[in-house]
Amino acid sequence: MRTPPRADLAVGLGSIMLCTYVLSLFSELRRSPVTRWTKAVPFIAAAAFMPVVLLAGSTLTRLTKGFPGTKAVLTASLLAAVASYFMLAGSRKIFCGLMTVATVATAAFFNPLSTDLDYIYKSDLAREVTTLDREAGHPLWLCYGNAYPGTFVSMLGGRALSGVQWPPQMEFWRQLDPTGANEFAYNRYAHVFMSCGKDSETVSFANPSPVVLQVTISPYHPVLKSMGVRYILATGESRRQVETVKCRLIYVSRDGNSSIFEIPPSP
Repeated sequence: MRTPPRADLAVGLGSIMLCTYVLSLFSELRRSPVTRWTKAVPFIAAAAFMPVVLLAGSTLTRLTKGFPGTKAVLTASLLAAVASYFMLAGSRKIFCGLMTVATVATAAFFNPLSTDLDYIYKSDLAREVTTLDREAGHPLWLCYGNAYPGTFVSMLGGRALSGVQWPPQMEFWRQLDPTGANEFAYNRYAHVFMSCGKDSETVSFANPSPVVLQVTISPYHPVLKSMGVRYILATGESRRQVETVKCRLIYVSRDGNSSIFEIPPSP
């Protein structure tokens, strides 16, 4: 099962160990007779490393449509080159100082370990979800979108159909797929995302990646109605899809990225 983002931890730890090892080696080399080559190596390595970071940063900015930005990429690339130079030059204090500043600057202002989670639990959207959930007696939420809206509702104490499922909720999926024809798609650990369908009798399952299950289902599907689904939390483009199926809009977040709809009762 491929989970590429989880490799970041191993890559980060490996990088720390390698940097520490290289720093100790070059610190020892400084005690040896200095040659032109040993003087040139830090400059050559720093000059070679800068375009690598620049390319990676530029690619990230292009994929995210503007984040972290050209200036930030250039600054990070330059600092990475400078840090590389001092590491290979065996300057422990300067290298460790640069790494400390970089670590604090990139994590201290948003890392939950150093701040808090009020931006989630005390947001306007969270208050609206919590209020509606409590007043309606903790109904089941139907969450559309790929920004983990189901996980968000669950974090607030609500009940949602989507989110990260381990193990798979086979009893629920079998209600939507009585013949088991799509069991290969949902009988797995999966990040479950839902999109709004127009046909109230049809459900489709897809696996865009091995750990993702994409389910297209109408809010008027008989199984969902029998389970008492009352509210829809839709994020991103899915909001426009829900608007086309005549659900009542009751809330729009300040940033306009999330909306809450109410499914009208059956006549």
